[in-house]
Order: sequence, then C-alpha cells, then structure tokens
Amino acid sequence: MRAYSTALLALLACGLPPRLASGAPPERLQLRGGSSCPSTADVLTELAPLLPHTRIELSPDPEPAADMESASVDDEGDGVRVRVASQERLFRDPERACRERARTAAVFIGLVVDPPVLPEGKPPPPPPPPPPPPPPAPAPAESGTPLTLQLGPLLEAAPISDAAEVPRAGGFGGRLAWGRGLGVAIGAAFLLPTRLALPHADARLVWLPFDVSLRVAQDAGPVAFSGELGPELALLFASGDRVKNPRTSTRLEAGVRGAVSLTWSMSAHLGAFMTLFGVWRPKPYEFRVNPDLPSGTTPPVWLGASLGFAFRTR
Repeated sequence: MRAYSTALLALLACGLPPRLASGAPPERLQLRGGSSCPSTADVLTELAPLLPHTRIELSPDPEPAADMESASVDDEGDGVRVRVASQERLFRDPERACRERARTAAVFIGLVVDPPVLPEGKPPPPPPPPPPPPPPAPAPAESGTPLTLQLGPLLEAAPISDAAEVPRAGGFGGRLAWGRGLGVAIGAAFLLPTRLALPHADARLVWLPFDVSLRVAQDAGPVAFSGELGPELALLFASGDRVKNPRTSTRLEAGVRGAVSLTWSMSAHLGAFMTLFGVWRPKPYEFRVNPDLPSGTTPPVWLGASLGFAFRTR
C-alpha cells in the first residue's frame, strides 16, 4: 500500500499529466548517480518492476551515454534531484528516508520513460437535434355571418336639374350589411330640405330614401373594400315657396343606387368608413308648386359621399 501511495505522491508532485504514449519503452536505460541516499542500486530495485521490458544498467560515469536513454539520481541533502530525458524534479525529504526516495525516483523515471497508455478520449456525442416545431394551430373557424352597421352623415348634389343653382342635400344615414364576401345591405337616410330655385317659383323638397342592395366585400388586412348595387325607393315631399297659393304633394320615386365603400378596422368590432354613391331616378317627378304655374322636375341623378363609423358583430 505504501508503494502505491508513494507512486501517487510522486505523480502529483511531478505535475506530469498522464498522456498517450508515442511509442514503446526503451530497450536500454542508463542509471547514473553517486548518491548514497538513495543509492542507484535501491532505485534499480524499485524501477525494475516498473520497466520489465527495459534493461537497466548502472553506470558510475557522470556523463550520459550517447546510445541509450539516461537517468540520474543525485542526493542534495534535504532532497533528491532526478533527471531523465528532458524532465527534472527535486523531491524534498528532510527526514532522508532513503527507501522512500528510491521509490519516488523510480516512479518518476518510469512515468517519464514509459508513461501510462490511456484510451483515446472520444468526443462527446453530438446533442440530439431539437424537436421539430409543433404544427401551426389551425385558424379558428369563422362562425356565423357577420353583421355590419354603418352610421354617419352624408352629402349629395344633383349635377343635372332645372334649378338655377346645383341642388344639394345633406342628412344622416345608416346601413346594415349582412354577409362576409357576398351579402345583402339595406339602408335608409333622412335628408334635410332642399330648395330648388326655379324660374317662376322655388320648390322645397324633402326625400326619405330607402334601398336594398346586393353587396360584395373583400378584406385586405385592416382595410375592407365593398361595392353595392340595388333598387331604391324615396318618399318625396314637395311644396312651393316664393309663390301664392303654394301646394304640397307627396310622391314615391323609384331609382337605382350604386356605391363603393372603404372601411378601415380600428379594432375587432369598430371601424371607420367612407362611401361614394350615386342614385339614378329614371322617371323624375314633374311637380307644380302652384296650380297656375308650371314648376319643374326633380333631378334625375344624385352623386354623394358619406363617412362615419362601422360597428361589426364578429
């Protein structure tokens, strides 16, 4: 047990990390030294079992031989100096335990001349590949059919009329659209009174339009485009102004309404819209604001715009 302890202490003291041997131990080894503690004979006794395939020769010659490996052991009082190959170590031993010195020197020489053969370290296995990413979650199914409610002011003008000035009408309107791509929209509006300046008298007109349209919509990110086309019915109230014996009449006008709209979504249920629309009434109403005076006809074409907020259920 003590020999193993001495060998281990010698390995740690030398600071020689075990390494892979580059070849076989030498066939011959010259052991030199004039030391008495330890003697070369004691070192040979300890070294021979460590180098069984090497012939160790004791030499009193202080110079190393040129034709073989050489090692030397020198007593320096409180320590022993060992030289072998290009390695040199001084082992402190103030107690001068000669047998332990011999063992330490033999272990050092054996480690330098015939280092232990260690298995070649294998590189660690590569880390396993990362698991494949989970498949994307399916998009949630769009349940139900959305309803969109549009509310906002509107303004329209008639480019063709009998009036001296271009008739204009403003008011407030609302629309309810049903469907995602292809759907139906219904709309209604209340228009403020419009004055037609005619040659012989003025006419005061009020329309309450109502329409049902086929609607086509397309979403493009936060923006949605839509187009509508369908029949319109407008309840007309006409009365005379700037004339004696004015007369008031009521009529239901039929026409066709077309519109294009752009809606920008500000959240899942709220957006802002802008609509451009046109109304064509093929049979304008010919009215008389006074029984004795010819008056005029209502404008056949109206062009307008509306903007406001859109509320969507889903």
